[in-house]
Amino acid sequence: MKHLNFVSGKLILSILIVCLFAAPTMAQTQTRSDKSHDPALRGHERVDEISEAVGLNADQKAKAYALEDKFGQDVRKLKMDSGDDMEAFKTGRKKLGQEKEDSFKALLSKEQLAKYENYKTMKQTEAEQQRSNSERKGKPGKPMPSNAKESK
Repeated sequence: MKHLNFVSGKLILSILIVCLFAAPTMAQTQTRSDKSHDPALRGHERVDEISEAVGLNADQKAKAYALEDKFGQDVRKLKMDSGDDMEAFKTGRKKLGQEKEDSFKALLSKEQLAKYENYKTMKQTEAEQQRSNSERKGKPGKPMPSNAKESK
């Protein structure tokens, strides 16, 4: 009977340890999946964030949503049309992105455009800092230049 209690105690302890390590992993997965993989939703979230930064009115916001929706549809079509030709896809996507950017800027007043340019600069700086922090921690990111000095 003591042997049975010892074995069941070990089993319970093993299950608890597995749960202890699995819970944070499951929580991380849930957090990542909360950030939608739906491009249309991401585009609308981006418009909401920009709207807050530059002060879009309701009409501008509706037009910006429409631009994001059209961009998403155009990118999906481009992906289907370009097949395995990644270079054609990248070139086409860059062109579509520039067209969307130009159309969006046309919606803005001069004051909003200045705020938008500041917003873009801030977001770019944040992204560069995140990449830099990832590289320092040894996480994947942009590869270090081959001429970088190795630390000893």
